[in-house]
This record gives sequence, C-alpha cells and structure tokens, in this order.
Amino acid sequence: MRAFSVRKYLGKTECTYYLIVSFFLVVLLKIAFLIFLNSYGGPVFGGGMDSNYYHNYAISGEVENVPNIWPSILRLLNNVGLYSRESLTYVLQFVGIIVIPLLVAKISLTSSRRRDINTSLMLAIFVSFYPVLFYFSLDIYRDVFMVLVFLLALFFLKELSISKRRSYKLLLYMILLLMAYFLFLLRPYLGFAFTVSFVFSGVYSFKRYPLVLSFLGLLFALNVMYMLGFLEQILNYRTGFSELLTMTGSTFGITFSSGFSFIPDLLLSTAYQMFGLFFVNMSSIILFILETLPFALSLVYLVRNRRFSNHFVDSLILFFVAYSAVWLIGNDNLGTAVRLRIFNYLVVYIACFIVYQNKLNFYRKAVVL
Repeated sequence: MRAFSVRKYLGKTECTYYLIVSFFLVVLLKIAFLIFLNSYGGPVFGGGMDSNYYHNYAISGEVENVPNIWPSILRLLNNVGLYSRESLTYVLQFVGIIVIPLLVAKISLTSSRRRDINTSLMLAIFVSFYPVLFYFSLDIYRDVFMVLVFLLALFFLKELSISKRRSYKLLLYMILLLMAYFLFLLRPYLGFAFTVSFVFSGVYSFKRYPLVLSFLGLLFALNVMYMLGFLEQILNYRTGFSELLTMTGSTFGITFSSGFSFIPDLLLSTAYQMFGLFFVNMSSIILFILETLPFALSLVYLVRNRRFSNHFVDSLILFFVAYSAVWLIGNDNLGTAVRLRIFNYLVVYIACFIVYQNKLNFYRKAVVL
C-alpha cells in the first residue's frame, strides 16, 4: 500500500515537472516569435494608434482631456528619467508572457495538493496561449498593465474570502478599496465592477440562487434602468462608435433605441461581443476558435458544476455580470470588444478551475469515506 502511494506521488511530481517545462517552452516560443518580428517581420514597436498617443503624451504632455491614468503614469516616468518606450514594452512583455499566466494559476489554486498544483499549472499554460493578451504586450498599451492590477486585486479578494482574522480582513478591505479606485482611474467601469464584486459578494450565492431567475431578473432590472434613463451616459458613449461603421465595418449597428427592443438588442450584443458570433474577416474567425470556444466551454462547465463553487467564485460571478452589463451596452466595436472581454474570460477561467478542483476533492473525499 505504501509503495503504491509513493509511486502515485512520484507520478504527480513528474507531471508537475513536465508542466513547468511545457510552460517555459511556450515562453521561449513567444520570445522567439518576438525576435522574429523584430528582425524580419517589421518593428514590434510603434504599431498602434493608442500606443502612439500614449508615447506622445509621455514625451510631450501637450494633450488635454487625458482619458485615463495610464498616459499620466508614463508622463511621470518620463519626468523622472525612467521612461523608454522600448524598455517599457519589454517589461510589459515579461508581465504578459510570464507574470500574468502564473498569477492566474496562483489565484485559481485551491490547496497545496500536488494534483491541484498541476491543475493550476495547466491553466497557466492555457492562458499563455491567449492571443489578444499577447498582442497587447507588443507595445505600451494599457491592457496588460490593467490585467496585472486586476489580477493582483483578485489575489487580495481571494485572501479576503478565506481569511478568518478580523484585523487582516480590515487591512484587506482597505487594500481592495485602494485597488478598486486605481482600477477606476484606469477604466471607470472596471473599478466599478470590481467594487461590486467584493462589496456585495456576501449577498449573492452562485450555487444557491436559481440561475434562470437570476438571469431574467438581471435583464428586467437593466430594462427598467434603461427606461428610467439611468443608462443614458453609457448609451451616449456608445454613439461615438457610429462613425467607425463605414471606415472599418466592425461595428454592429445595434441601437438600443427603445425599451421594447432593449432586451433583444442586449442579447444580440452579447452574442456578437462576448461570444464572438460576428464574423467580418479571417481574424474574427480565428479569435472565435482560439478564444471564444474555450471560454464558452469553460462557462458551460462552470454553470453545470456551480454547486462546487465558493465565496470567491461568487465574487468573480458578480464582477462578470457587473462589468459585462456596462461594456456590452456601451461598446459597439468588434476590435474594442476583444480587448474589453479579456477580464470576463479570465474570471471565468479562474472560477472554472476552482470549481474543477473543488469537484475533484469532493469526490476524492467521498471515495475515501
């Protein structure tokens, strides 16, 4: 019996070794690809309108009405002599290629058991293949930085969900409020949704509340808010995308023009943006296969096994709903949707892998008993 247990443990240890090696092989492949791009495929830097704007603001500071805090951070780095577009891009690439996948794995880890460690490492490898996250590490876009800050906030939120000490919980609340404010400065509705996730997490239970009734209640509440005019500011922001319709063909033409069409429009917006069912070119098809299909499968697994969720998963679901409710109404551009949904996809992956580990451990205990 003891020999069998030792063999089983060594097998899990060997699996951990192969998973770690696989992760760093993916890292090396990405680095090789970056070197190829820089040497033969054209410059890695200076490829995006957003990043060009950020760079110009960092070195000149002459632009008014800064939309978020990211260009101000770059300007501050420049003022103290620490700004270099190329060097900062390398830092963001390190964060996107190594730090973010490992941080996602850490947040999803439920115990120190070897099997759970292996499961979280598989998630790290999986996130390493997230194409859009890799793309936005090619220059000084704010997306990778936002994801890093968001994941750090989730790490502290998870600590809050499992902490027993009141003094530690109070400290965590203070940290989370500060991080929520910082996320708000980076993207207002990101900070808002994260605040909702930890302030109201004790109110909602993902595994106890009927899913269909919760979904219908959400649609009804949003429809009422629309008719009362509470969503007017979000809808005004959405109209800014209409001018892109003829230039890129990537807007959806969803108008949210009346209270009667609001729910059908919202469902259509969700299908197009969250689930990528809007195919305008080969890139949209590739992203659907590489990004949306894994997300959809993870979401289905999460919903079907929600009885194995916990308090932290409740917080992730609240964030998912609050964040989605804003950007699915406020955005009308396919390219922007790919950026915005990164946070939705990551929280579903984390929640899915937590539920998977909880389910395995539940049946393991049942077999032992």
